[in-house]
Amino acid sequence: YNELVDFRTKHGHFEVEVQGPLYDWMQHQRRRHAGEKLRAPLSDEQIRLLDDIAFPWIPNRFDVRWQAKYNELVKFQKDHGHCKPRRRTHRALFFWSQNQRKKRNKGLLSKDQVELLDKIDFLWEANTKKWFDMYRELTEYGNDKGHLRVGQDDNPNLYDWMDAQRKRYHGIVKKPKLSDTQIENLEEMSFCWSLDGKERAWYEKYTEAVEFYKENGHIRVPK
Repeated sequence: YNELVDFRTKHGHFEVEVQGPLYDWMQHQRRRHAGEKLRAPLSDEQIRLLDDIAFPWIPNRFDVRWQAKYNELVKFQKDHGHCKPRRRTHRALFFWSQNQRKKRNKGLLSKDQVELLDKIDFLWEANTKKWFDMYRELTEYGNDKGHLRVGQDDNPNLYDWMDAQRKRYHGIVKKPKLSDTQIENLEEMSFCWSLDGKERAWYEKYTEAVEFYKENGHIRVPK
């Protein structure tokens, strides 16, 4: 019981690993509560303790199935080092992953489910690898040039990609919004989200001044 309390306090839910020892214990309490034969009934005190933590006496079968598939994906991630099951080799897990992306875009996944998938670096977009390829290209550009002022003539593909990220961030395109991880990655490199070119130019100059101050302790930039 104390282990279950600790799990709920830490995670905020009861979606324990299916077929794990805590899951089996929870199932056993439900059977005892239901008065199944050959099982000692729960005492009033035990029922009260479980009620106090809002124990789900009747589990949501959908949630149990979801958790089982999630555990399968966790194992896949541990075995392969990524969350990209292939249709040819892991057909059921491939289609389940596709379904999670569609559900998230429609707002049908719970906050807990999204957080659990984020913990294993679930790819919310089928073309996430392409996104990270462009992100790495932008990182290399910034390291080489010392800024992120990519010109349309200088690198049209990267320029258009940056423009698309800003529009996705502000939700003005049909594509899904950026994930929290994608936003964090871009903000770590002082990416400017403004759609106004003049405002972006000001912000980029400001970030350069901040970096200069960090390195020199003043902003007396030589002419």
